[in-house]
Amino acid sequence: MSDANLHMRAVDLRRDLDAVADLIDTCFSTTLDKDGRDYVRYIRRMANYARFLGQNERMPDRYAVPLNGWVWEQDGRIVGNLTLIPHRKQGKHVMLIANVAVLPEYRRKGIGRALTEQGIASARVQGFDEVWLQVRDDNPAAEHLYRQLGFVERSRRTTWLAEPGKALSHLQVPDVRVTNRRNEDWLPQQEWLETTYPADVAWNLGFDAERLKPGLVPTIKAILGDLPFRSWSARWEHRLLGVASWEPSTSPTDPVWLAAPPESEDAAIRALLPEVVYALRRRRKPLTVNYPAGRAVEAFQATGWRWHNTLIWMEIRLHPETGSSILA
Repeated sequence: MSDANLHMRAVDLRRDLDAVADLIDTCFSTTLDKDGRDYVRYIRRMANYARFLGQNERMPDRYAVPLNGWVWEQDGRIVGNLTLIPHRKQGKHVMLIANVAVLPEYRRKGIGRALTEQGIASARVQGFDEVWLQVRDDNPAAEHLYRQLGFVERSRRTTWLAEPGKALSHLQVPDVRVTNRRNEDWLPQQEWLETTYPADVAWNLGFDAERLKPGLVPTIKAILGDLPFRSWSARWEHRLLGVASWEPSTSPTDPVWLAAPPESEDAAIRALLPEVVYALRRRRKPLTVNYPAGRAVEAFQATGWRWHNTLIWMEIRLHPETGSSILA
């Protein structure tokens, strides 16, 4: 019997959640952002809820979905964990592998590999079309492991963060004007958005360009003060340089979606982002921009936005018609 058969099992929502929360907290203590810390707190709340239900009640399905996965138990404790999160992407069933965590003293023993292989196998058995994961670009060992398992890099994205009051609220860009978006700006904005947020990343960012489309309903909401979003355009003379759209959210940060062609993105970012920060100063909530890694770095830095992380998005396809994995 292999070590995996001896030590690995599915997450038990009634008895594992506290240990899983502790594991994630320990393994990612230096990199957890507010979203991550909120997720750990959510797991602990679910652990309390499970204890409240007792042994004879079934955990509601709505709580099980984000906590599905596998654990590695050794020496009487949980030392490894992998979380599985189902998604839909362009009509396909996609499984996201998240939180591959192994305690430092148990690393380099094949536990992370075994958990990842099990995650892929589970997705295949359940009929998923693809498995995706994200790995920080400063974690080459994990990236190497995933490539060995057949994952292919699909995108590399950087998240930029503006804390309320800390980013520059005003930065003059010579001869560039920033105004509220005009209706005629939508078509080029939509085209640029499709390039900056392609389908392979939009699904996991929760991005939908249709929500930013101008129309009667957004106009009425704006008049009533209930803004579903706000958009700004940057122009040099009569040429549109780029468009930025802010979308309120229930998460700890609000996203700003940037749309600009490569030849003008630097000027557009330098003009637009300070305007966005200034316009939303009363909201007092951090703003984030997810953007292709390596692009417009100096422009983001010049406006006071700080680098948060760079993630490599990797995919493995599970069926012959969409490509096969080495585990098939």
